[in-house]
Amino acid sequence: MGTYISHRASKLQTIVCDSLARYQAYANPPKDIVNRLEKFTGCADWSQGVARIQCEDCGYSYFRPFSCKVFHLCPSCDQKRTLLYAEYLAEDLLLELPHRQFVFTIPKILRPFFKTDKRLFGAVSRLIYTLLSDFFSLAAGQKLLCACVVSYQSFGEFARFHPHWHVLVLEGGFTRYDRFVYMPLGAGKGMLKVWQTAILSLFLRNKLIDQNRVNMLKSWKHSGFSIESETRLISKADRQALGEYIVRGATCVEKIKYSADTDMVTWTASSTGFYKGKTEAFRGFEFIDQLSAHLPPRRAQLVRRYGVYAGKVRTQWLTRPGIYRFAPESWKQTHPARQRETQDQDTLRYGLEPAEAPDVWSKLRSQSWARLLQKVYKADPFLCPKCRGTMSVVAIIEEPEELARIIEWAANREQETPISDCARPPPLCRV
Repeated sequence: MGTYISHRASKLQTIVCDSLARYQAYANPPKDIVNRLEKFTGCADWSQGVARIQCEDCGYSYFRPFSCKVFHLCPSCDQKRTLLYAEYLAEDLLLELPHRQFVFTIPKILRPFFKTDKRLFGAVSRLIYTLLSDFFSLAAGQKLLCACVVSYQSFGEFARFHPHWHVLVLEGGFTRYDRFVYMPLGAGKGMLKVWQTAILSLFLRNKLIDQNRVNMLKSWKHSGFSIESETRLISKADRQALGEYIVRGATCVEKIKYSADTDMVTWTASSTGFYKGKTEAFRGFEFIDQLSAHLPPRRAQLVRRYGVYAGKVRTQWLTRPGIYRFAPESWKQTHPARQRETQDQDTLRYGLEPAEAPDVWSKLRSQSWARLLQKVYKADPFLCPKCRGTMSVVAIIEEPEELARIIEWAANREQETPISDCARPPPLCRV
């Protein structure tokens, strides 16, 4: 485990700082979007507050600025969230049974509706679960309790607006007696036709389109609707990797280059993907406008769980042996069988409702930033670079005068002595 080296301002922060005023004049965005962009520019800004971290053995210390926690925009904060949720999926949520990824897409003519109504995706997520549940129940010849995790993503390559849904689906389902029925089935032409009909009915019901538009879309030879279901998830590593992919942010910093002199952002696509290394150029304010379209409403749940993975059913896992035996091992460690037996006895004796299972995802989110940094950078911020001893937070500093003195000291220290690889970089400018 290496020692922690804090990052300087990212390319994306520089773009937002340089072009935010022009973006506001160009797009007149809502106040909430502007606030989130401004908060992002202050990520790791020493003038916004720092924590002092000191070694308990040798007394060496460094300062660590606060992060912005603007998810879906800040690459650093979003990466921590991505890794945590992937860990949650692989270790605490997905049953130890085969899963398959389904990817649902819609034609371009319907995509703008998701830009104007940023909560419409939720209705489609529920529709997808209903479609898959009916599909597996029909194939089994009986009603099944299925399970899936639906993740909505609004972006494609070059951060274009491209709403689609990644769905991790249990290959089969549970009968009324909690017997698992295994069905490794993918999507076919029949499911695609049902998907098209269901979406058009939803839009028609919500009066987003009329019957003439529905008839036009149905008459197209290539409808623009698609379902991909070739990817199967067998191992824990598969679940972890795909979990990171389906909850990632819109921006890949490694793909963009920025020239402050010309105010141009260049995005180069992957050489192995569909676009095969193609590049697109944006003005700075245009690029911000492109990214802002992917910021969801506050408290919107882009990832939703249904069926066996829904919160209400998860509270019953302990009292349902047919499901419990397939639960992830790490989840079983915090929910031992003895606790299940005691809960069964209490339920029968006193007529009590099953106790709710702890919200593991909430617990993971509240864990310390030190653990997140270890996952992202493979470095321990509490490992002393001098003596390899243990470090701890000894002060939280937010007073402007004190922060100004710390920044002045750090800037002078950078000029007087070279910074070692293990040292904390000073700020880019004084306040």
